[in-house]
Amino acid sequence: MICFRPAITVAAAGLLALAALPVAAKDKGAHWGYKGAHGPDNWAKLHPKNKLCATGKRQSPFKIAGANQSPDKAGQMRYTATGGMVVNNGHTIQVNLEKGSVLMVDGKAYRLAQFHFHTPSEHHLFGKGFPMEMHLVHVSEDGKLAVVGVMVRAGGNGKHPIDSLPTPAKAGGKAALPGGKLNPESLLPAHRSHFRFEGSLTTPPCSEGVAWHMMITPVRVTTATIKRFQAVMGRNNRPLQAGNSRKISHRR
Repeated sequence: MICFRPAITVAAAGLLALAALPVAAKDKGAHWGYKGAHGPDNWAKLHPKNKLCATGKRQSPFKIAGANQSPDKAGQMRYTATGGMVVNNGHTIQVNLEKGSVLMVDGKAYRLAQFHFHTPSEHHLFGKGFPMEMHLVHVSEDGKLAVVGVMVRAGGNGKHPIDSLPTPAKAGGKAALPGGKLNPESLLPAHRSHFRFEGSLTTPPCSEGVAWHMMITPVRVTTATIKRFQAVMGRNNRPLQAGNSRKISHRR
C-alpha cells in the first residue's frame, strides 16, 4: 500500500489551496482572476511567488501541433471508484477526490487529488480550441504534479459523468457526487492516445515541472452541460503561452 504525504512545495500548495477556498477567503494581496487588474496579464505582478507567470519558459497552455519526439511508454492509470465533493472554489468547478486512484509515470506514483474545468479550452490541439477542457490533477509523495488533460466538446447523449455533475452557483458552494462515488476512468475517452510534455500550472503561481498528458481524443457532453458550466464559471481560461520548442512525445 502506498502512503502519500505530499511535500508542501510552492506548486502543490498553490494547487491544493484551490481545493476549497472561495475567492473571498483568499489573501487579498494574492487575489487573481481572469480579467481586469487581476487577470492573466498581471498575475506576475500580484505576488512575488507568481513570477514564473511572466518569466517561465515551459508555461501552459500552448498550441500543440503534434509530437516532435520519438514515441514513449504510456503512463499507467490505476483508477478506482472513490467518494468526493464538488466545490465552486471561486475560479472553477472542481471535484476533490478521496485517495485511491493513481497515475504511474516512469515508475513514479502520482495520486489523483482533484479534477476541474476551464471554459473555453486552454490548450489548442492541431490549431483548434474546444468549448471546455478538463484537468485531472495528480500529486506525488514528494509534491510533484502530473496533469491529464481532456478536451470536452458538444454532441453527447447525456450519459457522460460530466453531464450529471452539479455546478454550485456561488463561490464556496459544495455538492455531493451523484451516486456517492466516481471512477475517474469513466471521465476519459475510450482511445487513450495522448501527448506528453513538460508544462506548468495554468493558474498562479504558474509553477513549472508539471508532467502533462494531453488526450488527443475529446469526450462529448451535451450542449446544455457546456452552457451550464459556462454560466457558472464564465471565461476561466489562461491565454495561450509560447511553446518555446517544447519537447512533445506521442504515447499510445
